[in-house]
Parts: sequence; structure tokens; C-alpha cells
Amino acid sequence: MKGKLKSWIIGIVIVIILLIPIVVNYVKTRNIETIKYDDFTSNLSTTDFSLTYIGDLTDDKYDSIEKSLLNLRSKYDATVNSMDKTKLSDENWKSISNINKDITDSAYVFVKDGEIVYAAKELSEEKLDVLINKYKNNVIPEDEIYYKTFTTYKEYMKLVDSKKVTMTVFGRNTCGWCNKFKPVYNDVAHEYNIDIYYVDSDSFNSTEYSKIINSDLTIPAKCNNGTEAKLSVGFGTPLTIFTKNGKSIDCISGYTNKDGLVKALKAVGLIK
Repeated sequence: MKGKLKSWIIGIVIVIILLIPIVVNYVKTRNIETIKYDDFTSNLSTTDFSLTYIGDLTDDKYDSIEKSLLNLRSKYDATVNSMDKTKLSDENWKSISNINKDITDSAYVFVKDGEIVYAAKELSEEKLDVLINKYKNNVIPEDEIYYKTFTTYKEYMKLVDSKKVTMTVFGRNTCGWCNKFKPVYNDVAHEYNIDIYYVDSDSFNSTEYSKIINSDLTIPAKCNNGTEAKLSVGFGTPLTIFTKNGKSIDCISGYTNKDGLVKALKAVGLIK
């Protein structure tokens, strides 16, 4: 009898141990994780993207906020969490409110690639959807597109032959690094009020694109293993070329962050 009882107890314990991760996972999917201030600051250096809601989590309105956050977390498979403002020290809250002076008692804070890129007090689920798509998936809303494009070989050659420096990014909308780079030069184009051009080889007219690739335009040596070469030799994307008076004067191979792009633009004189 004692042997059977012992076997039952061992069996129950095993079942409980097996159920623990299932229960934990169920709870996690039913609720938004609540983090502390140290976790939030840690996200700045360890997370590619995260959205944190900061506010009074005991407030009745948080139920609807959490429901929206759960929907968005599931839709985008994104890191979404919350932080209780009432448990923050005055110093911690001051550092957060400095992000946006309009933030007084709650905030939606977006972190991307180690920095806070956006913060706002109140956002609808529709606006949150747009912003997550923008900062996590690099999908720029149409009304926020500031880079330019062209449609023909002649149009592009006119830009290349200009006495002004022209920046052109050659990329593909199916290229991950190209899409990650796009918000960078889009923001720079807006902030510095300069013309930056993008050509997508996947959607550009194939005949016109072929004319560009087979033109005399070259890839500077620094972006082609130390040897200057024509575009027709092939290249990885994104490839950024700076042109002036019909010639390539500089380039960027691959992705660069905002500081790197601004430095390159200053070097070629496109911005002061």
C-alpha cells in the first residue's frame, strides 16, 4: 500500500513539474509582462525593437490598453511590455519624461537598435499598429516618405551629370539590410532637407535599369575590394553612390547608421 502511495505521489509531482512551463507560458500569453526600470534601460542595449507602455497599471483604463498591446504583440511577434509609473522613483520618471516634454503621467516608448526613437502620451491601436510596423519592420508610412526616386535612365543621368552632389541608394525591397537602411536616409533627407534617391531593382523598369547598370558609372574602389569597376560587374545591396559632374566621387557599401551617413554626407559636401 505504501509503495503504491509513493508511486502516486511521484507521479503527481512529475505531472506538476511538466505543467509548470505550460502554465507559465499560458500566463505570459494572457498578459503583458511588467518590467522594472532596470529592465527598461537594459532593453536599450540588448533589444532590436521593443514597445513599453509606462503608466499606472492599477488604473481601470489599463485593461483596454493591455488588450491592445496583446493584439499587437501577437500580430507582430514583437517585444511588448509595461512598466508601473507609480513604482518609479522621481529620478527614473524624470529621465523618461525628458524623452518628450508632453509626457506627464503615461507614455508609449519605442526602442529600436539601442535608442529611444519615439515616445507619445496617448496612441490609438491603429496608430500603434502603424508605428510598430514602421520601427520594427521598417515600413515607412506614405505621408512620411522624404527620399525620392526616378523612373528612367535619362532622368537619372541628368542627376549624375549635375554640378551638385547626388546621393543614390541602389537596393531591393526584398533585401533586409536595404529596408533597415531606408528609414535612416529617409530621416536624414527630412532633417537636413536634401534630395536622396532610391532605386529598387525589383520593381524598376528592367530596360531602363539595364541602361543604368551598363552605363559608364563606376563603383569607387573602396566599395569594390580596392578596385574601381563599372556597375555591370555586379554589387551587393544596399550600395550608395555619390556622384558629381558625371562621375562617382564616393560610396557606402552596405548599411550604415545615421551618424555614419551624416559623416559621409559632410565629407562629400552635400550637407554642411
